[in-house]
Amino acid sequence: MRRTALIATCVVALVAVGLLTAGADQKVELYTGSLDKVDLAAWGSGTVEQTDEEMYLDAETLRVDTKGFFEGGRVDLKDPVDVKPYVGDPAGAYVLLMVKPHKPEAPQVGVEGVVPGAEMFPGGEMGPGGEVVPGGAEAFPAEPGAWGPPAMEAAPPGEPPGGPPADAAMMEGMPPEWEMPGEPGAMGPVTPAKPPAPPPEVKQLRVLLVTDQGELDSGPVALADCSEVVEGWRRVVIPMSAFRGTKDIKSGKLEHVAVFGDLEEYFFVGQLEIGQEDQPLLADAGENKTVRANHEVTFTAKEQAAGVRANYTWDFDNIDGIQEDGYGPEAKWTFVTPGYYTVTLTVTDPANRKVPRTDQVRVKVE
Repeated sequence: MRRTALIATCVVALVAVGLLTAGADQKVELYTGSLDKVDLAAWGSGTVEQTDEEMYLDAETLRVDTKGFFEGGRVDLKDPVDVKPYVGDPAGAYVLLMVKPHKPEAPQVGVEGVVPGAEMFPGGEMGPGGEVVPGGAEAFPAEPGAWGPPAMEAAPPGEPPGGPPADAAMMEGMPPEWEMPGEPGAMGPVTPAKPPAPPPEVKQLRVLLVTDQGELDSGPVALADCSEVVEGWRRVVIPMSAFRGTKDIKSGKLEHVAVFGDLEEYFFVGQLEIGQEDQPLLADAGENKTVRANHEVTFTAKEQAAGVRANYTWDFDNIDGIQEDGYGPEAKWTFVTPGYYTVTLTVTDPANRKVPRTDQVRVKVE
């Protein structure tokens, strides 16, 4: 009798342990600076390689060269991961990446103090009135320190002062703004160059989870909506529920993860993981709003599950990146200028054990 009771007790204990294990948080770190778990491969005409060009937490990163949402790089899992725990409960599952876009250098307009076009004249210098002096002051046998050529001699009969007019063939191809109005071929004032447009950089990502049962597609993910952690690195957390295909794929093995950008450029990945949380943080900022300018508006976040602690931060206009404009589950804000705004709520774990979550609402200010 005692032996039977002991066996029953052990069975109950094992079941309890199994339930706790099944519901516990779990994650698989696919890349954290090492290629122990993955191999690298191209997707389309894109590429991916490990590099020390950018470091994350003193470790090498992955440089992904992309040419759009369908050409990038992929990592092949040496040991495919069972996706059932993640697609079976997509509400608590996520894919996390640490991403840093490459920032191309802006084109140089010119060196300070030099007017564009002065390089046409070897040794050219600037005159006191801003004019370009061909050959520099030393080209003219004038008094020391004097600017410009000596006084012009009287023009021969039949010629205008200053010599014959410029050869039209020589002036052909000159920019129109260099010609004086009404005098074709005459040199006019130099027009300052317009500042060039900022060079493009990756603004959106697309992540593709490839299983032996099909693909899970994140769709476009805006980096501006993701919090910057340090030195341009952004934490990109994509809930599994946001992936298209989770309704059709309920089991299988995750074999590849492909990552793409929205244009022809490159970016860096410092971390890649897939995880499942038993009690994930909840980020719910409420419904979209229409409000009046110069009137205080209250934003209220939905409460967390019982026993889950969280910190709340609010950004009331994500145009300049995610900033911290308000704190707490309830925040107040006054929009001064009419227009459309994106309000971002970020929820974090005080103990830094759970993955941060974000939510956004659109606000129309009349």
